[in-house]
Amino acid sequence: MCDYKDIKYKTNFLKEVICRVDFAPILEITDRVPVDFQNEIKSTFPKYEKKIVHQYKTELIGKITKTEQTGEFPIHYFYNKNQTQKVTLFYEHIIIQFFEYNHYPAFKEITQNIINSFVNIYQPGDYSRLGLRYINEITLKSGNPFNWENYIDKTLTYVLNKFLDNKENAARFMSQIILNYDDYKLNFTYGIFNSEFPSKIGRKEFTLDFDCYTEDFQHDNIFDHLSKFNSEIKRMFEKSIKNKLRMKMEIIDE
Repeated sequence: MCDYKDIKYKTNFLKEVICRVDFAPILEITDRVPVDFQNEIKSTFPKYEKKIVHQYKTELIGKITKTEQTGEFPIHYFYNKNQTQKVTLFYEHIIIQFFEYNHYPAFKEITQNIINSFVNIYQPGDYSRLGLRYINEITLKSGNPFNWENYIDKTLTYVLNKFLDNKENAARFMSQIILNYDDYKLNFTYGIFNSEFPSKIGRKEFTLDFDCYTEDFQHDNIFDHLSKFNSEIKRMFEKSIKNKLRMKMEIIDE
Protein backbone atom coordinates (compact mmCIF):
# COMPACT_ATOMS: atom_id res chain seq x y z
CA MET A 1 0.00 0.00 0.00
CA CYS A 2 1.19 3.54 -0.77
CA ASP A 3 2.40 5.73 2.09
CA TYR A 4 0.06 8.73 2.27
CA LYS A 5 1.31 10.15 5.57
CA ASP A 6 2.68 13.35 3.98
CA ILE A 7 -0.33 14.12 1.76
CA LYS A 8 -1.97 17.52 2.24
CA TYR A 9 -5.23 18.63 0.71
CA LYS A 10 -6.63 21.96 -0.45
CA THR A 11 -10.08 21.18 1.02
CA ASN A 12 -11.56 18.54 3.29
CA PHE A 13 -14.86 17.15 4.51
CA LEU A 14 -14.18 17.65 8.20
CA LYS A 15 -17.26 18.72 10.13
CA GLU A 16 -15.40 18.91 13.42
CA VAL A 17 -12.05 18.21 15.08
CA ILE A 18 -12.19 17.79 18.85
CA CYS A 19 -9.60 17.53 21.61
CA ARG A 20 -10.96 16.69 25.07
CA VAL A 21 -9.21 16.31 28.42
CA ASP A 22 -11.11 14.86 31.39
CA PHE A 23 -9.83 15.34 34.92
CA ALA A 24 -10.83 14.99 38.58
CA PRO A 25 -13.45 17.63 39.54
CA ILE A 26 -12.04 21.11 40.19
CA LEU A 27 -14.49 22.89 42.49
CA GLU A 28 -12.88 26.28 41.86
CA ILE A 29 -14.38 26.22 38.36
CA THR A 30 -17.86 25.86 39.86
CA ASP A 31 -17.34 28.60 42.45
CA ARG A 32 -15.55 31.35 40.54
CA VAL A 33 -15.78 32.98 37.12
CA PRO A 34 -12.63 31.88 35.21
CA VAL A 35 -11.18 35.39 34.87
CA ASP A 36 -7.52 34.32 34.84
CA PHE A 37 -8.17 31.67 32.22
CA GLN A 38 -10.11 34.13 30.06
CA ASN A 39 -7.27 36.64 30.26
CA GLU A 40 -4.81 33.98 29.13
CA ILE A 41 -6.77 33.05 25.98
CA LYS A 42 -8.80 36.16 25.12
CA SER A 43 -6.46 37.29 22.33
CA THR A 44 -7.50 34.18 20.38
CA PHE A 45 -10.89 33.50 22.00
CA PRO A 46 -12.41 36.92 22.80
CA LYS A 47 -16.09 35.88 22.93
CA TYR A 48 -17.47 34.45 26.17
CA GLU A 49 -20.74 32.74 27.13
CA LYS A 50 -21.86 31.08 30.34
CA LYS A 51 -24.63 28.53 30.82
CA ILE A 52 -25.92 26.42 33.69
CA VAL A 53 -25.95 22.63 33.38
CA HIS A 54 -28.44 20.63 35.45
CA GLN A 55 -27.22 17.17 36.44
CA TYR A 56 -29.56 14.35 37.40
CA LYS A 57 -29.32 10.93 39.02
CA THR A 58 -31.67 8.09 38.08
CA GLU A 59 -32.33 5.16 40.44
CA LEU A 60 -34.48 2.07 40.10
CA ILE A 61 -36.36 1.52 43.36
CA GLY A 62 -38.33 -1.69 43.07
CA LYS A 63 -40.30 -1.25 39.86
CA ILE A 64 -40.24 2.55 40.03
CA THR A 65 -37.64 4.70 38.30
CA LYS A 66 -36.79 7.79 40.31
CA THR A 67 -34.92 10.77 38.84
CA GLU A 68 -33.72 13.67 40.94
CA GLN A 69 -31.54 16.68 40.29
CA THR A 70 -28.15 16.43 41.95
CA GLY A 71 -26.77 19.87 41.19
CA GLU A 72 -26.39 22.92 38.97
CA PHE A 73 -22.98 23.70 37.52
CA PRO A 74 -21.69 26.52 35.32
CA ILE A 75 -20.20 25.74 31.94
CA HIS A 76 -18.04 28.34 30.22
CA TYR A 77 -17.66 28.79 26.45
CA PHE A 78 -14.98 30.80 24.69
CA TYR A 79 -15.10 31.47 20.91
CA ASN A 80 -12.72 32.95 18.38
CA LYS A 81 -13.91 35.99 16.41
CA ASN A 82 -15.73 34.13 13.63
CA GLN A 83 -16.85 31.27 15.94
CA THR A 84 -15.05 28.59 13.95
CA GLN A 85 -13.20 27.52 17.11
CA LYS A 86 -14.58 26.92 20.59
CA VAL A 87 -13.22 26.14 24.05
CA THR A 88 -15.53 24.59 26.64
CA LEU A 89 -14.48 24.71 30.29
CA PHE A 90 -16.39 22.55 32.78
CA TYR A 91 -15.44 21.47 36.28
CA GLU A 92 -14.41 18.01 35.06
CA HIS A 93 -13.30 18.52 31.45
CA ILE A 94 -11.97 20.97 28.89
CA ILE A 95 -12.78 20.68 25.17
CA ILE A 96 -11.19 22.40 22.16
CA GLN A 97 -13.26 22.24 18.96
CA PHE A 98 -12.43 23.33 15.41
CA PHE A 99 -15.35 23.64 12.99
CA GLU A 100 -12.99 24.69 10.20
CA TYR A 101 -9.73 22.76 10.05
CA ASN A 102 -6.77 23.15 7.72
CA HIS A 103 -3.84 21.21 9.11
CA TYR A 104 -2.58 19.69 12.35
CA PRO A 105 0.30 22.09 13.21
CA ALA A 106 -2.08 25.06 13.57
CA PHE A 107 -4.54 22.95 15.59
CA LYS A 108 -1.71 21.67 17.79
CA GLU A 109 -0.36 25.16 18.50
CA ILE A 110 -3.73 26.49 19.67
CA THR A 111 -4.48 23.32 21.64
CA GLN A 112 -1.12 23.50 23.40
CA ASN A 113 -1.69 27.14 24.37
CA ILE A 114 -5.16 26.37 25.75
CA ILE A 115 -4.17 23.26 27.71
CA ASN A 116 -0.97 24.81 29.10
CA SER A 117 -2.90 27.90 30.24
CA PHE A 118 -5.50 25.69 31.89
CA VAL A 119 -2.88 23.56 33.67
CA ASN A 120 -0.90 26.57 34.89
CA ILE A 121 -4.00 28.15 36.42
CA TYR A 122 -5.91 25.17 37.81
CA GLN A 123 -3.19 22.57 38.46
CA PRO A 124 -5.45 19.51 37.96
CA GLY A 125 -4.59 16.76 40.40
CA ASP A 126 -5.55 13.77 38.29
CA TYR A 127 -6.47 13.05 34.67
CA SER A 128 -8.95 10.41 33.53
CA ARG A 129 -9.17 10.62 29.73
CA LEU A 130 -7.52 12.29 26.73
CA GLY A 131 -9.15 12.14 23.30
CA LEU A 132 -8.69 13.41 19.76
CA ARG A 133 -11.56 13.00 17.31
CA TYR A 134 -11.95 13.75 13.59
CA ILE A 135 -15.48 13.68 12.14
CA ASN A 136 -15.52 13.57 8.34
CA GLU A 137 -18.91 14.02 6.69
CA ILE A 138 -18.39 13.37 2.98
CA THR A 139 -21.28 14.88 1.03
CA LEU A 140 -21.47 14.85 -2.76
CA LYS A 141 -24.06 16.86 -4.67
CA SER A 142 -25.16 14.06 -6.97
CA GLY A 143 -24.85 10.35 -7.63
CA ASN A 144 -26.20 7.05 -6.39
CA PRO A 145 -26.11 7.28 -2.56
CA PHE A 146 -25.10 3.60 -2.34
CA ASN A 147 -22.32 3.70 -4.92
CA TRP A 148 -19.01 4.79 -3.37
CA GLU A 149 -16.71 2.96 -5.79
CA ASN A 150 -13.34 4.70 -6.10
CA TYR A 151 -14.33 7.15 -3.32
CA ILE A 152 -14.49 4.87 -0.25
CA ASP A 153 -12.61 1.60 0.19
CA LYS A 154 -15.00 -1.15 -0.86
CA THR A 155 -14.43 -3.15 2.34
CA LEU A 156 -16.31 -0.42 4.25
CA THR A 157 -19.40 -0.75 2.06
CA TYR A 158 -19.33 -4.53 1.57
CA VAL A 159 -22.31 -5.33 3.82
CA LEU A 160 -24.42 -2.61 2.26
CA ASN A 161 -23.70 -3.68 -1.29
CA LYS A 162 -23.31 -7.45 -0.95
CA PHE A 163 -25.43 -8.53 1.99
CA LEU A 164 -28.55 -6.39 1.70
CA ASP A 165 -30.83 -7.25 -1.20
CA ASN A 166 -33.17 -4.35 -0.42
CA LYS A 167 -30.72 -1.55 0.35
CA GLU A 168 -33.05 0.97 -1.31
CA ASN A 169 -35.19 0.64 1.84
CA ALA A 170 -32.30 1.39 4.18
CA ALA A 171 -32.65 4.46 6.42
CA ARG A 172 -29.24 4.22 8.07
CA PHE A 173 -26.09 2.12 7.65
CA MET A 174 -23.45 2.59 10.35
CA SER A 175 -20.69 0.25 11.55
CA GLN A 176 -18.05 0.42 14.26
CA ILE A 177 -14.55 -0.93 14.80
CA ILE A 178 -12.70 -0.53 18.11
CA LEU A 179 -8.94 -1.08 18.03
CA ASN A 180 -7.07 -1.65 21.30
CA TYR A 181 -3.42 -0.59 21.04
CA ASP A 182 -0.86 -0.85 23.85
CA ASP A 183 -1.47 2.61 25.31
CA TYR A 184 -4.61 3.92 23.58
CA LYS A 185 -7.77 2.91 21.74
CA LEU A 186 -9.27 3.94 18.41
CA ASN A 187 -13.03 4.00 17.93
CA PHE A 188 -13.76 4.06 14.19
CA THR A 189 -17.39 4.65 13.21
CA TYR A 190 -18.30 4.72 9.53
CA GLY A 191 -21.18 4.48 7.09
CA ILE A 192 -24.26 6.39 5.94
CA PHE A 193 -25.70 8.22 8.93
CA ASN A 194 -28.43 9.82 6.74
CA SER A 195 -29.13 13.46 7.60
CA GLU A 196 -32.78 12.88 6.60
CA PHE A 197 -33.34 9.92 8.97
CA PRO A 198 -35.85 8.29 9.56
CA SER A 199 -36.59 8.78 5.86
CA LYS A 200 -34.90 6.38 3.45
CA ILE A 201 -31.37 7.18 2.36
CA GLY A 202 -31.61 9.63 -0.52
CA ARG A 203 -28.48 11.76 -0.33
CA LYS A 204 -24.93 10.81 -1.22
CA GLU A 205 -23.33 11.07 2.22
CA PHE A 206 -20.71 9.00 4.02
CA THR A 207 -19.26 9.42 7.52
CA LEU A 208 -15.72 8.57 8.62
CA ASP A 209 -15.46 9.26 12.35
CA PHE A 210 -12.14 8.52 14.10
CA ASP A 211 -11.85 8.87 17.88
CA CYS A 212 -8.52 8.09 19.56
CA TYR A 213 -8.31 8.14 23.35
CA THR A 214 -6.30 7.03 26.35
CA GLU A 215 -6.87 6.85 30.10
CA ASP A 216 -3.19 6.57 30.98
CA PHE A 217 -1.34 9.88 30.61
CA GLN A 218 0.08 12.89 32.44
CA HIS A 219 0.38 16.53 31.46
CA ASP A 220 3.96 16.15 30.25
CA ASN A 221 2.98 13.59 27.59
CA ILE A 222 -0.39 14.98 26.45
CA PHE A 223 1.02 16.41 23.25
CA ASP A 224 3.05 13.31 22.41
CA HIS A 225 -0.20 11.33 22.66
CA LEU A 226 -2.07 13.84 20.49
CA SER A 227 0.60 13.68 17.78
CA LYS A 228 0.45 9.88 17.89
CA PHE A 229 -3.36 9.99 17.65
CA ASN A 230 -3.21 12.37 14.72
CA SER A 231 -0.77 10.15 12.82
CA GLU A 232 -2.89 7.05 13.34
CA ILE A 233 -6.11 8.81 12.38
CA LYS A 234 -4.49 10.16 9.23
CA ARG A 235 -3.26 6.67 8.34
CA MET A 236 -6.71 5.18 8.87
CA PHE A 237 -8.38 7.95 6.90
CA GLU A 238 -6.09 7.42 3.92
CA LYS A 239 -6.72 3.69 4.14
CA SER A 240 -10.47 4.37 4.04
CA ILE A 241 -10.60 6.54 0.93
CA LYS A 242 -9.81 6.13 -2.76
CA ASN A 243 -8.42 8.37 -5.48
CA LYS A 244 -11.69 9.96 -6.65
CA LEU A 245 -12.12 11.45 -3.20
CA ARG A 246 -8.49 12.58 -3.14
CA MET A 247 -9.12 14.34 -6.44
CA LYS A 248 -12.17 16.06 -4.93
CA MET A 249 -10.06 17.37 -2.03
CA GLU A 250 -7.16 18.33 -4.37
CA ILE A 251 -3.73 17.16 -3.28
CA ILE A 252 -1.28 20.00 -2.65
CA ASP A 253 2.12 19.56 -4.30
CA GLU A 254 4.93 20.84 -2.14
